[in-house]
Amino acid sequence: MADWVVCASCRLRHSLRPDSLCPRCHGVMPVEPGSPVPTPPAPSFSRGPAAAPSMDPPAAPSLPAGPDVCQLCGTAGPTHYVEFRQNVGLVLLRLHRAVKGHLCSRCVREQFGSMTTVTLFGGWWGLISFFLTPVILVANVVQYLGAKEAFRSGRAVGGAPFTSRGVVSSTAEPAAAGPPRKGLAVASLVLGLLGTVCFGLFGVVPLVAVVLGFVALNRVARQPDLYGGRGLALGGIATGGLGLALTAVFWAVAFLAGSAPQAAPTRSAFEAASRRIDAYSDSEAFGNTEEARAMAQRFSRLMKSLDRIAFTGRNDRGPSLSQGHFLTYVELREESVCFLVHVPQLRAYDGEVRRSLLELAWMTAKEASRDARKGRDLRLGVGLRGAVAYGAVATGMGEGTPKQELATIVSTTPLEALFAGPARKAPSSPPAPSTLAEAKN
Repeated sequence: MADWVVCASCRLRHSLRPDSLCPRCHGVMPVEPGSPVPTPPAPSFSRGPAAAPSMDPPAAPSLPAGPDVCQLCGTAGPTHYVEFRQNVGLVLLRLHRAVKGHLCSRCVREQFGSMTTVTLFGGWWGLISFFLTPVILVANVVQYLGAKEAFRSGRAVGGAPFTSRGVVSSTAEPAAAGPPRKGLAVASLVLGLLGTVCFGLFGVVPLVAVVLGFVALNRVARQPDLYGGRGLALGGIATGGLGLALTAVFWAVAFLAGSAPQAAPTRSAFEAASRRIDAYSDSEAFGNTEEARAMAQRFSRLMKSLDRIAFTGRNDRGPSLSQGHFLTYVELREESVCFLVHVPQLRAYDGEVRRSLLELAWMTAKEASRDARKGRDLRLGVGLRGAVAYGAVATGMGEGTPKQELATIVSTTPLEALFAGPARKAPSSPPAPSTLAEAKN
């Protein structure tokens, strides 16, 4: 039967161990060689219904383990204060578990691996958990890295000193059990995550996170026994830096978007003009001024006549939104004139036939705008569109050689450029004869 002893420090009654150490407080048991060791009384057995006396030792008061003892497995040695959390999402609910305390390196590694793995695969399946899981994963990683760095650099709590034989000295003072202060480091990480999730929050919150992170690192370097959370501070600096980068991207996009509105009016005007010739209603000619409208009417009639002459056998091409009319819109500006033409069944003009149609439209536009170009040449543009998109574009000076683009769908950027600048003023009408006579007098 095992020998029983009572610890003089914590009053725990236990069996005598080969290393003469108390399993609770790890103090040395003062047992003299050859001294009688108290043993529990032998149980007495009887045939009556009375129960046998209990063999368990009397209960001892529970004392918390110090920071030199792992609070999870009871192993004596260097420990570090960590806080690991686990989350499992259940749609509207969630299951949460946390481990906090001074743990040895083996328990830190095991708890981090198990709790982080469960959170990684089971923490996303819930409305609240979906947003909380990233925070828990980052916090667990930061806690693990901080503990790993503490064990590696020797900053972990060492507990009572060991003798050369591996026995704890009886004169060792218990180490302080309070965890290191991590307020600034935690605040830095929380603000950094908040700034990253909210795309920078105009840079104020991430900047505060970075500043707090550096202050926390400085305190940990100067007073490692009082302040902790180096990994948390590094996480706050990293997430704060990401938030600052997102803020810079946000302001860059906003600046570029604010510097582009000069091109918006021309495109809006072009699209509004193009919608005027979507389908035939009551008229086949449109323009931004009366002069432009008359020019469009002349162009439409010439194109309809020339198309019948130049492209014989193409009079009946099936139903069309333009109902057989060359719907024309003319944009007349001080420096340019643009013809937008809805060609009936444009898809029937293929290859060289479409090129010939574009050349015919260019010559017709030159003829229709001859009066407007008297005295000085203007930039001229002609765009031929079908029911949906433009399939031929020609741009250049009125008296020069045009640049042609033909495809199933062509870019309308050259035509949009002709919608810039002030509109052309209407020509002044000649004075009445009575007014001329009065002027001569």
